[in-house]
Amino acid sequence: MKKIISLTLIFLVFAGCATTAVNTTSPDETNTTTETAQYNTTTSIETTGNAQNEENLEDILYALARRNHVLATQVFLGEGLPFVSPPDGRLVEPVEVNSEMFPTFQDLVDFTESTLVATEAYRWLFEFGGPGNPKYFEQDGRFMWNPIWDGAMGYRTNWDEMTVAIISQAEDEILFDINVLLWDLDEWEEVRFVPGVVEARAVLENGVWLLDEMVF
Repeated sequence: MKKIISLTLIFLVFAGCATTAVNTTSPDETNTTTETAQYNTTTSIETTGNAQNEENLEDILYALARRNHVLATQVFLGEGLPFVSPPDGRLVEPVEVNSEMFPTFQDLVDFTESTLVATEAYRWLFEFGGPGNPKYFEQDGRFMWNPIWDGAMGYRTNWDEMTVAIISQAEDEILFDINVLLWDLDEWEEVRFVPGVVEARAVLENGVWLLDEMVF
């Protein structure tokens, strides 16, 4: 992964604390969870190779960074997508995803493949735990999540007011910074967010600008 200045990732020990369940045992007991998408997953972005002027490129990079943030913090590494909790509450078998953001597995595939280069998208989608071990998959037309990948990472970076800045640009490659706020761990008695940078790289793949890997 790209180097992140002053970023600390805290692994959560208890696996169940980082996932969002939707209890469907009865209408009265349904726990409706609102996903906080930071990028509209139904909105396409102009990422054609013809958009070469700096203003358009910054818009493209900003959109890619937002989409990357969704994938990192709400799908693969953070809380994970909401799911239907089994009646006994035990997460020992794959369970069905209940996501407004990504109603179907194909929706997630399309979003991921329009954010990351093909090899990187494939790795996150189908080889999350290694070859043949995806975190999400489709089974008999149902969008499923495997609880074996229940563990997640606590995240201490604020992307709410992020900006992007192009560092260098070639015909088919752009290096850029994502300016975010990082949790300052130096002062435990008064925790504060300080300016930080996430380094990223976009490449032109089949005429479309995509991130060469997920950054967080």
